[in-house]
Amino acid sequence: FDPGNAAGRSARARVAQRALDDCLAWLLRDGDVAIFDATHVERARRDAVRARCEQAGARVAFVESICHDPALIAHNIRETKLKSPDYAGAD
Repeated sequence: FDPGNAAGRSARARVAQRALDDCLAWLLRDGDVAIFDATHVERARRDAVRARCEQAGARVAFVESICHDPALIAHNIRETKLKSPDYAGAD
């Protein structure tokens, strides 16, 4: 998840696009509500997701979860980030 790794960033973007395509295909075929759970911290990503959904005829709403509890944040880092293979070898 190194932002300087262009190849990794491109691969994540392709995977996210495929996941969104799958989500929209299901939504438009069978569903009433779909949740596309991903990190959309950049405005450009949110704009791209919104544009793709609107192009497919789906309405979109973003839900943001914000946590200011230092204990909960520390717990999340310890339990998720430090034990995840995605961060193996990272300090």
